[in-house]
Amino acid sequence: MAARRGLRQSQKPRQRLAMTPSLRQSMMVLAMRLGDLRKFARQLAEDNPWLEVHLPDAPLGALPLSSTGQGMDFDADRVDHDRLHPMTLAEFITRQIGQNFPNPDQRAIAFAMVPYLSPVGWLDQDAIPALMQKGLDEGDLNDVLTRLQGLEPSGVFARNLAECLSLQLDDQDRLTPSVKAVLTHLEALENGLEALAEAADLSMDQVGEALSVIRRCDPKPGASFIADDGDIFHPDLIISEKGDGYTVTVNKGLMPEVSIKEDLIADDDASKILLKKAKDDLQILGRSMAHRQEMLLAAGSLLVHHQAAFLKSGEAAIQPLSMTALADELGCHKGTVSRLVADKMVDTPRGMMMMTDFFSAAIPQPNGQAIASRKVLALMRERLKDEDAHHPMTDQQMVEYFKKQGITVARRTIAKYRQEAGILGQSKRHQALKPATNNPMSNQARSAE
Repeated sequence: MAARRGLRQSQKPRQRLAMTPSLRQSMMVLAMRLGDLRKFARQLAEDNPWLEVHLPDAPLGALPLSSTGQGMDFDADRVDHDRLHPMTLAEFITRQIGQNFPNPDQRAIAFAMVPYLSPVGWLDQDAIPALMQKGLDEGDLNDVLTRLQGLEPSGVFARNLAECLSLQLDDQDRLTPSVKAVLTHLEALENGLEALAEAADLSMDQVGEALSVIRRCDPKPGASFIADDGDIFHPDLIISEKGDGYTVTVNKGLMPEVSIKEDLIADDDASKILLKKAKDDLQILGRSMAHRQEMLLAAGSLLVHHQAAFLKSGEAAIQPLSMTALADELGCHKGTVSRLVADKMVDTPRGMMMMTDFFSAAIPQPNGQAIASRKVLALMRERLKDEDAHHPMTDQQMVEYFKKQGITVARRTIAKYRQEAGILGQSKRHQALKPATNNPMSNQARSAE
């Protein structure tokens, strides 16, 4: 009997939260980026003939390719991109930036350059001057551009045809002196092969061989991607400087506008059903978009409040902040905050950032306070950048360095953050930091760190 009683199942009533279509859509819209929301609105209009959607034109996006002095008469249209990549160039590049730029300061600059990519994959000639006018440093811009030119597809972010071809050939280890000379004087090709040979100081045979190598390259590396509808890279939030502080606005200028068509007549039962559904969909979408806007604005304002120093001075000034803490201030669940900030972009005075860049884990201090782990990593990078190549710092010496700055960090924590950031240990850095005459890979190793 005891065995039988053990097999009995007791049925107890359980309370379950029924998720209505309105709540389900509200959560879905909350997680959407601006580009996804615009696509969602388009899809609603395609599914119901009673709905129409208006998508405001975007002020941001790929800029037209400058044609001045680019040598475009070189056979740039010969490449047939009949098999297109399944995503846009901007989306493809954005994903690589997230993977290859662990430093948020550099990542922000990299994101800021993406809207200046032309459809063929070149960087607009006015990109650097335009970004400098926004307050970005020219040296930082050029450093980030060099790293961006190492992304796929090879040749992307070139500023002219010669640079595009050079990047591809360098990637293939085929950038010989004669090829480099031909690329340097490529505009002379407009006057014939002899003019090019004379300008490059090469024989006709050398020019012919160099051109045969060059013609295997793709002058339009971005043309193999599907057309960009302009929705991938637009920011969800905009943070602007105002006096000594900042203002936060939701990017409402690009929000989709959905309405009921006024030129249709519901003259049968099917039309009446579709009209009622269109009105219901419009009402639910309106509430969902309003909730998204309200939450984004509230969260953005709190992020600016907590991270004003980070916006002003960068990584070394970031404060510890968790999604749980932000959720408590917003009066919602942590999962709601996680859904809200995921993949969202923010246009800031420091460049384009991800909303998640405003968060950082905390390292407790003996005085009861805490310091952001990313601040520790930023200070570590800054210190190691100027270390003695012959006597690189050990993790324990880094602990002592931080102690002098009033920061208590365990050696194992230093090692953990160093490894996560891809910074080599002391013994390996000793080899990597040697002068280039002794170690030709030293410069590359330092830039990777």
